[in-house]
Amino acid sequence: MLHAIDERQMSTVTQFPTQEYDPMPDAGGFMPAADSETLSLRRLLSIVKRRKYLIAGVVLILSTIAYLMIQQITPLYSASAKIVVEPNRQNVVDIDQVVSGVTPDYYTNETEAEVIRSRSLAYKAVDRLNLTQSPLFNPLLRVPEPSLTEVAVKNVKLLFLSLIGTPEDVTELQQEASADPHADSPLLQMPEAERTAYLREIAAAQYQGGLSVSPSPRSRVITISYVSTDPTFAAEAANTTANLYIEDQLESLTTATTDAGDFLQRRVNELRERVITQEREIARYRADAGIIDAGGITVYQQQLARANEELSEARIARSEAEARFNQVQELLQTGSGLETAAAVLNSDLISRLREQEAEVIRKVAEFQTQLRPGHPRLQLAENELADLRAAIEREVQKIASNLRNEVQIARVRESNIREELDRLEGTLEEQNEAQATLQSLASELSANKQLYETFLERLKETDILENTEQQADARVISRATVPGGPFRPNKQLMMIAAVVFSAFVGFALAFVAEFMDSGFRSTAQLENLSGVAALGMVPALTKGQTDGKRPHEFAVARPNSTYGEAIRSVRTGLMLSSVDRPPKTVLITSSIPGEGKTSTSLSIAMTAAKSGQRVIILDCDLRNSSLHAYMDVPNQRGLSDYLAGQAQIEDVIEIHPSSTLHYITAGSRAPNPTDMLSSHEMRDLIRQLGEMYDMVVLDTPPLMAVSDALVLMRDVDRTLFLVRWEKTRRETALAGIKQALEAGANMAGTVLTQVNVKKHASYDYGDSGYYYYGSYRKYYTD
Repeated sequence: MLHAIDERQMSTVTQFPTQEYDPMPDAGGFMPAADSETLSLRRLLSIVKRRKYLIAGVVLILSTIAYLMIQQITPLYSASAKIVVEPNRQNVVDIDQVVSGVTPDYYTNETEAEVIRSRSLAYKAVDRLNLTQSPLFNPLLRVPEPSLTEVAVKNVKLLFLSLIGTPEDVTELQQEASADPHADSPLLQMPEAERTAYLREIAAAQYQGGLSVSPSPRSRVITISYVSTDPTFAAEAANTTANLYIEDQLESLTTATTDAGDFLQRRVNELRERVITQEREIARYRADAGIIDAGGITVYQQQLARANEELSEARIARSEAEARFNQVQELLQTGSGLETAAAVLNSDLISRLREQEAEVIRKVAEFQTQLRPGHPRLQLAENELADLRAAIEREVQKIASNLRNEVQIARVRESNIREELDRLEGTLEEQNEAQATLQSLASELSANKQLYETFLERLKETDILENTEQQADARVISRATVPGGPFRPNKQLMMIAAVVFSAFVGFALAFVAEFMDSGFRSTAQLENLSGVAALGMVPALTKGQTDGKRPHEFAVARPNSTYGEAIRSVRTGLMLSSVDRPPKTVLITSSIPGEGKTSTSLSIAMTAAKSGQRVIILDCDLRNSSLHAYMDVPNQRGLSDYLAGQAQIEDVIEIHPSSTLHYITAGSRAPNPTDMLSSHEMRDLIRQLGEMYDMVVLDTPPLMAVSDALVLMRDVDRTLFLVRWEKTRRETALAGIKQALEAGANMAGTVLTQVNVKKHASYDYGDSGYYYYGSYRKYYTD
């Protein structure tokens, strides 16, 4: 789509001749500018707007597919029962001392959850619920439901056979549909017992698949959930699993109690016999070792104690005897007399004799004072005194002799006691060894007695427990009820997700399609990527717009239309590409065929001629000429004939009947078009026509197809390069521009042709909507 050239564009076009191109070694001086397009909200919204039908189609198709698939999903129902695991609060005895009970902690909950999930409990559920006879669990009883695809295929087959088949074919198809689907099942080939076991195994596995157990991490509650296609069975299965778990606990407790009682009875009997045997062994050993206790002390220990006491007494007695004897010996050796010896002094007999001696001495002294010497009474008293002293002497000697005997006796007694003590110590040492052995036997007996008493106590507790009603460590606190509706699938949520996903896919495809678009959609894109000024855009024309007129005729007939204004803007841009010396010879080309070169060339030439200029257009596409077709004239003589020397210039120039436009058709088909166009005659013709006319327009073939246009570019004032909007790949257009620049073309600029103005208006470019929306539309009459 083309818009009127504003001041910015006028400046761009005016400055174009001064634009420099940095030479590149591999590009011949052509360097495209960087693409400055950036994503913005406006551009994103414009992409959505342009691709709304693609997005809507994707959403509709994917949502429909999702709806059909969701309708095929079998609804699932979930029912949950809750149990609490706790210690038995009504124990008559401490059962945990007899049978290990449940300790309420995290690991216990996890363990009990695994017990509920176990295969053994699943087997019990299969038997309790008779699942092998249920179509939900027995594949031989299950009737497969055909899918929508299978139903559609079956109906199509039936319809097809009913139309072109025989009645026998229809009957055969119906019989095939009504046949037993399990007739060829390998399960029916198994023996009865093996098939029953296999079906039970399948039912248990499937039952476990629908069962879920969730222990609470912060309480002793375990949630038992069951998922099934049958809501009633889901509730029944959850409740049955909870009941089976509690029954299994009771059975385990009863079995454990019975086993514990039997074990304890055996142990009590064994320990009783062991204690009795050990007591007999200890008594026999004590008797053999002669160990007799008396208040915790053995007889030998008592004898040893007494012997030690006697030995101490004997030693004291010997020491005293020796002391007395030694004293007597010293007195005898010193001649002091034995009268002062302690033994003598302590003798009662000597004491009495001393008393008698003292009395006699007194009497003698008295007689000596009273009687004369030799008096009989005095002599009798003196004799009596001598007899007493002789008796004392004899008694002292006798005491000394007794002291010697006492020392000997004390020594003998001490020796005897020491020998007895040694004997007792030896005997006691032997008894100590025996006592250690006896102590070990006694310790073992004590341990066995304690163990016996413990087991006996547990046995009595077990007997009480066996006669008491058992209670499980878990109880149901919430039974499962029949669910009111399926929990899966959530069709509404799935449809919302499907619509959102399909919209996402639609948007993604829209953006992918947009960013994979390789064509030019705005003059800004073309100018930024090519580095060549864009002179404008030429809108595409439909038959409804032109009323059957050709584009160049429509441009002249409707000069105020968007197409007419676009052509005039391009022509103005051409004139302003060199302000000091407007171009007179203009070459119009493109990269590939179908980009509107002839229609644009004719439109520019016709509008220029309409404005009063002398204009001539040459069809330089000697291989695939089309100018004559647009002019509705035969292609008899033309440019090729002139260049071949078969016609004069006056013979090939023709005039359009409804305007002052002059034109030269391609003429006869030439064998070597490139040579003709690069000849001196062609250069002379261009120079001659440039002198004769105000504007000479050369309609040339596409650059990527042939090189005919390249040889003419140095001979004209300006080259106008056309690019078809949206269709021509960017790489192709840029390659064509590069070839033109490398060939020495003096580029006037580029033009986007065949622009879809309505579609272009939806883009977020600076030139979007000028011919379709906004305030500019009132300036056009199309």
